[in-house]
Amino acid sequence: MATFKLQSAMEYLMTYGWALLIISIVIVALVSIGIFNGSPLGTTCIASPGFTCAIQTFSQANGNLTVTLGQDSGTPWSTANVVFVNASQESTVQSSGLTSALLSNNANNLISGLASGTTTTISLPVLAPGQAHVGQGISGYIWVQYTTGSSSGAVTQAQLASVTAKAT
Repeated sequence: MATFKLQSAMEYLMTYGWALLIISIVIVALVSIGIFNGSPLGTTCIASPGFTCAIQTFSQANGNLTVTLGQDSGTPWSTANVVFVNASQESTVQSSGLTSALLSNNANNLISGLASGTTTTISLPVLAPGQAHVGQGISGYIWVQYTTGSSSGAVTQAQLASVTAKAT
């Protein structure tokens, strides 16, 4: 009779032991992706159709977002100026396009020649150096103004990707 009580006790402990182990693993996973700290979840770059985007880093030291961008439009770009637009400025850009002031502040983000199906890595200024701190989240959009064909080709503006990142 005592063996049945011991077996029952062991089954009880094993069942609840496995349940506690699984719950612990889930909690550790949620904490590690930052679900409990109130800032954006991790780092994402969701590209618009015809574009590719992958975030490399968001540096708290210099406030720059380093991304790998690409296009697959079937037409090579002669030149492209890439700009990060904060989420709060997006409605202005949607209604009036990229302004000359925004483009001139990001003059170093000029890409010369990008063939269809290729990618390039670029560093975009997001915050002034020293303004970001580790774990700080940003959200916004990457816009591109590009020309196709010869230097006299048409100028096109497009929202390339939606971005959420945390400074490291």
